[in-house]
Amino acid sequence: MSPKTQIHILTRLGGVARATFALLALMGAVWLGEAATGGSQVPSVLVRFGAMASSRVAGGEYWRLLSASFVHVGAAHLLMNGVALALFGPLAERLYGSAGMLLLFVASGAVGWAASMTFGEHAVAAGASGAILGVFSATGMAALRASGRIDPARRRAWLIQMGVLAAMQIGYGFVESNVDNAAHIGGMAAGLLVGLALPLPVLGQTGRVRTVVRSLLAYACAAFCAYGTWGAAVSIASPPLPYGSRARWRPIVDRNAGYSLSIPSGWRLDASTPQAWSAGDGVSAWLAFMAWVPEPGVSPSDVLGEYLVQRKEAAKGPSDATVEPRPDATIGGRRYVHAVLRYHSHGIPTVESVYVTRSGPMAYVLAYRADGPAFSADPGLPERVLGTLRTQL
Repeated sequence: MSPKTQIHILTRLGGVARATFALLALMGAVWLGEAATGGSQVPSVLVRFGAMASSRVAGGEYWRLLSASFVHVGAAHLLMNGVALALFGPLAERLYGSAGMLLLFVASGAVGWAASMTFGEHAVAAGASGAILGVFSATGMAALRASGRIDPARRRAWLIQMGVLAAMQIGYGFVESNVDNAAHIGGMAAGLLVGLALPLPVLGQTGRVRTVVRSLLAYACAAFCAYGTWGAAVSIASPPLPYGSRARWRPIVDRNAGYSLSIPSGWRLDASTPQAWSAGDGVSAWLAFMAWVPEPGVSPSDVLGEYLVQRKEAAKGPSDATVEPRPDATIGGRRYVHAVLRYHSHGIPTVESVYVTRSGPMAYVLAYRADGPAFSADPGLPERVLGTLRTQL
């Protein structure tokens, strides 16, 4: 094959990368929405805008397998993924067309998040990295399929560069605990497979089978995108944590400590703390109920003061921690001393509402901790829980 007939993939097709720019615009719009409704690093806001929460997906919110690729944790996260997509997206569009590039992004993102749900350890995760790595690996697959169509030296250099970049990305994921490597590997694998199945018009590789495959994938992705858009829209329009007033409740009985109470059914036992439960997303809210026999003469106010001191120390010493004493509350015929502790945990505004009472020899403490938007969405949850308390079982 003469040099004049060889195809240089990087410059074969020009034009505007419309699909890439549309994805970048959507990612930016979602991030602006996060920032305007509480902050793009606040767990309840991330979940509200469609971040990956394994417990939510297991409960039927499968649309998060799509929406999580458009949610980002902080401006730096958005910037890094935006730059990566701007680099590899236009190349994928030249190779596979705008529709093919969108198929690659959606399919790789969904498979990546499915892998994260199966093998990952993050309660809440978000970002386009898995989808972008799928787009990236599909361009590598195009190079593999381009044998005889481009200069062998150029093709070999291209493949080596992409292999090194992929190895660096995956290797970094094994070192950095905050990186969801399961989503990255899943997305990259999906990109290879979808890139193998799709036609490559720029190489003259169309074929009836690949054209049919592309059509089937297009219909499936369009339906999934419609479902994902609907799910995300409903979630964004809802309060950050609709567990308290809308959810069904389930009883918790501890006969050794002699009490029972009810909590929202979507909450689950916290493995790290006895008699504590976390919200359905695992990170945005936490509820604990403690019962014990204190020393004689110890009042509820003494118990509350000691608890608040311990919590301020456990919060890693935030300089802005403040305690707000509240009026005593009467709930279910019992009188509780009450205070609110406010601080920042890893930069996230956090509110902890604490109630203490005595019943016979027993002291009972209920603590409800949530990030700022989650607490504001349902500040009355702890009092409704205490309204179900029964003692001396």
